Amino acid sequence: MGGSVACATVGQYTSEAVPEHIKVDSVIEAIRSIPGIGDLHDIHIWTITSGIYAFSAHLIIADQMVSHSAEIMEVVRQRLARQFNITHTTLQVECERCESCPGGLVCQMSRPEEKSDQVE
Repeated sequence: MGGSVACATVGQYTSEAVPEHIKVDSVIEAIRSIPGIGDLHDIHIWTITSGIYAFSAHLIIADQMVSHSAEIMEVVRQRLARQFNITHTTLQVECERCESCPGGLVCQMSRPEEKSDQVE
């Protein structure tokens, strides 16, 4: 029951544990072609047990509402299942602005403690 884990980064991956029918480059290309996906990284593809395949990755998407990111993740899940028979997915979304977030929507919103400091 213990499956091997294959780790991949865009451009680099160890292929010995990736299920034979899955080509990592094809998975990356399929996900990158989904509207709303900027890029992906920290890719892992492995077999859980016979015929059950798993995928995890970090998706770079535009800074947006959570409901929109949920729609993108559902499209990714459907494509992985349909094209690669990968039915167990764990996705983490990130925006490119998350590290410093100088112009992201969340960072533009005032925090409650900041509002009290802005009393004129």
